[in-house]
Amino acid sequence: MSESLKSCPFCGGEAEFHVIANSASHGGASFTFEIVCSKCKVSSPKQHTIGVDMDSNGAIVVRHDERDIAINEWNQRVGDTP
Repeated sequence: MSESLKSCPFCGGEAEFHVIANSASHGGASFTFEIVCSKCKVSSPKQHTIGVDMDSNGAIVVRHDERDIAINEWNQRVGDTP
């Protein structure tokens, strides 16, 4: 991940990743998550996913990762240019 989460734009609380759902099958797993303020509990408007697999050597391989997208959306503030 290239950037850290900014504080909540509404109350200044600490933002955190929260897993909403997960699934697994034959060596792979996926997680659906959102970003939530630990203080006022406001959450990001969109849900995102990350998916991982285990290869034949036992290494974990990330096949799909939307964490940077979620961080960019959370950190966007009024007046920022996209």
